[in-house]
Amino acid sequence: MLEIKNEELRLSVTVKGKKKTYVQSKIPMKRVLEYSEGEIDLFAKAIEEGREGATENEVLDFRIGFVAKLFDDDDVTKEMLLEELDANEKEVVFDIINYRVLGNEKNDAVSGTDPKD
Repeated sequence: MLEIKNEELRLSVTVKGKKKTYVQSKIPMKRVLEYSEGEIDLFAKAIEEGREGATENEVLDFRIGFVAKLFDDDDVTKEMLLEELDANEKEVVFDIINYRVLGNEKNDAVSGTDPKD
């Protein structure tokens, strides 16, 4: 399971029958630049190949690899995330990049909360 909890990234996986949780609390500013440059390169490569842009699979693959690099622990790899994450967690990958790395704000309409509550 991949989640953002109290501004920390948490990844819980089962390795050799034992549950292990990786926690990453700091996201260095250099990661913001790496993400932006990486996504630009991804789309530039697609355009060089004569396509209008990167495919959804290419973008998701890049993002999963990027999220793996956010963890300081070398055990967390893109391959691990591809094996351990559930398909419904791709929204969490987007949230980590959009809200935790890039610093965009979740508004009430997006998060589904009622501002009157």
